[in-house]
Amino acid sequence: MILAEQITDRTHILSKFGWGNLKTLAGKIKSITEPNDADQQELTKLWGDVKQFYEQYYSSDRVFVVIQAMLPQGQELQDLENLVRETFTIVPNRKYGIQNFA
Repeated sequence: MILAEQITDRTHILSKFGWGNLKTLAGKIKSITEPNDADQQELTKLWGDVKQFYEQYYSSDRVFVVIQAMLPQGQELQDLENLVRETFTIVPNRKYGIQNFA
């Protein structure tokens, strides 16, 4: 993702947001666990922005998953595949198609 952010057209959304977690996205918010009024407003805005991004860009027809795992003795590859399918089938298929990053 970091490479994609660097080589993507600067006007494309991916150049501005490719990955993160609540801590990295929170930015200037002082406390996530005990927010004051200003922090709560920022958290609400952040949640809205992340939700909008998810709804606008996340679609299972754009998702590629790579898994690397050492299977414990006795575990079958099919078990891992079932776990991956169970985990990632929650991503809706919005039929957005392949995205052009140029």
